[in-house]
Amino acid sequence: MKPTRISTGEHKFDWDRKYKNGQENLLKKEVKRFLDVCGVKWFMPVPTGYSPGAVDFLCCARGMFLAIETKAGDNDPTKRQWDFLIETMQAGGSAVLAYTLGEVEEAIRAIYFGEQFISKPIEERYLKENAEAQRKG
Repeated sequence: MKPTRISTGEHKFDWDRKYKNGQENLLKKEVKRFLDVCGVKWFMPVPTGYSPGAVDFLCCARGMFLAIETKAGDNDPTKRQWDFLIETMQAGGSAVLAYTLGEVEEAIRAIYFGEQFISKPIEERYLKENAEAQRKG
């Protein structure tokens, strides 16, 4: 059974739409709209060479910190973005690598239930990096 989506009233969203390369701004636009509907406080840092993480969204939802990196098509996060998402997870915040709006919704739903949320790709990368570090010893 598919989990119940957050009620968004009259607002309609395409949760599972896959965005193609070059369409990341369309996904960001939908993420902004969804976060606004949910009452999530969000901020998009201006990317500069001096920023420590440069993820797309820094958010506060029900008192929990949430970092969101959006990607479209076959694009992957940069090393700095991966590091920021993993460090957010380690600090107890939630972290999402989103290729669809449904992935952001899943994180918000978990936060509403008082749970930390970590996207599967972030968790897998963290486990892989730890295993490699332990092998190198």
